[in-house]
Amino acid sequence: APAGGGAGGAFPDAYEFADPESILDKLEKMSPEDKEQPKFWDAIVSAKWKERLGALTQLRMLAECPKAAPGDYGDVARALKKIVTKDANIACVGEACGAPGGGGG
Repeated sequence: APAGGGAGGAFPDAYEFADPESILDKLEKMSPEDKEQPKFWDAIVSAKWKERLGALTQLRMLAECPKAAPGDYGDVARALKKIVTKDANIACVGEACGAPGGGGG
C-alpha cells in the first residue's frame, strides 16, 4: 500500500505536535519593521489604507502559525468584519479575508 494510504497509514497531523502561539500577545508587542507604520491596534483603524494593509499583513503572518493559543479573538474578529464589510480598498479587504489563516488543510 502507498505511504499514508488507507485508514491505518495516515501521517500524523502537525497540529497535534505544534506548540500554541499567542497571536494576541504578539499583536500587542509587535513593532512594525517600517517605522512609519503604527502599532497594530492603531493601524487597523487608521484612515490611511496603507497602514490598515500593513496591520492586516502583520496579522496574516502571525496567523500562519500551525496552532494559535486560546484567547479572546473577539476584537480581532470585529476589526476584520469591519474591514470586510465597509472598507473601500480591495487590497485591505483581500488581506482581511486571508488574515485568519486556515491554509493548512
